[in-house]
Amino acid sequence: MTHRAVQVRVRTKSKDSGGRREAALRGRVAFWGFAAVTGLALALSSYRPRGLEPAELDSARYRPISFADLSTFNYVPSAGSTALASRKDPFPPEVRALEGTPITISGIMVPMYVLDGKVREFYLSTGGIRCCFADAPRPTEIIKVTLPPERSTAPLEAARIWGVLEMKEELDDGGFPLPLYRVKGDLVRADRGEETSLVGVAKNAGMITLVVAAGLGFVLNILVPWYRESRIGAQAAFLRQKRM
Repeated sequence: MTHRAVQVRVRTKSKDSGGRREAALRGRVAFWGFAAVTGLALALSSYRPRGLEPAELDSARYRPISFADLSTFNYVPSAGSTALASRKDPFPPEVRALEGTPITISGIMVPMYVLDGKVREFYLSTGGIRCCFADAPRPTEIIKVTLPPERSTAPLEAARIWGVLEMKEELDDGGFPLPLYRVKGDLVRADRGEETSLVGVAKNAGMITLVVAAGLGFVLNILVPWYRESRIGAQAAFLRQKRM
């Protein structure tokens, strides 16, 4: 073999090696690029930025609370009006301290009635009060909300309210307990769910990217080779059978 032939062969091998490295690099970029784009897209779909504060009121006056803040105790209804009159305060101090406080809280809206497509009185709770297929909310997880006529709203599923919290144990004429909590609502809006930040989105995107990459790696490195080998094996068996 001449010196020139050796040089040509070396160049060919070098070119082939460079081409394989370039193809491998493009494959890695495509692999991680697809995983990163998928992870970012799925993470952004859960992004819920902090919405604009209601222009109708000074939201800084209202204390954000949850039903967990109102349900720190186990409420047992009084056995009739006589027992109610002599009963000590059923609300623990940390809950009683919220009475008269402007609060904002979100939950599920259960309208008491709908008039001309609008709701003025409704229950706000952790779940559907009338649902037969789910656990009913506890008495401490229900708020009766009353809105002024000018603040009436269309029926909503999830709602956030702003208003002054009142609390009192009362029984109706039949001796059944009435809602412990009441709010004279200043405003109600559809609840958008828990707010998420861009930092949270970035963390979610990183986690989803790794999960997608792991899934792709499993498919490309295990399932695809297994499928190819099984297909080649089946074809070889078919050819052997055909020759016999």
